Amino acid sequence: MIPRGGDGQRECLADAGISNLHGKLRMQIRILAFAHTREQLGFHETTVECAPGESPRAVVSRLAPALDLTGLRVAVDFEYRDWDAPMGAASEIALIPPVSGG
Repeated sequence: MIPRGGDGQRECLADAGISNLHGKLRMQIRILAFAHTREQLGFHETTVECAPGESPRAVVSRLAPALDLTGLRVAVDFEYRDWDAPMGAASEIALIPPVSGG
């Protein structure tokens, strides 16, 4: 991105949905829940604020401390990730329950 004048770094962060509040980077991330996870959480989609260094586990645990993550997979921006890996500048977390079928 070419800066439009002013603070180019701040503009790049804003374009990525990241803000700098009191010296701490914060971003908005969309959380998607499917199947029984949606029923347990009471929503299909919500948006929360978090830091780029936070892991999906930290964000989901803060949102729903009683949710059992055993058996759930997590996708960050359409890619399966480790629950404890930092999210970086991601925009979406998907909580994916085990799937059965034949």
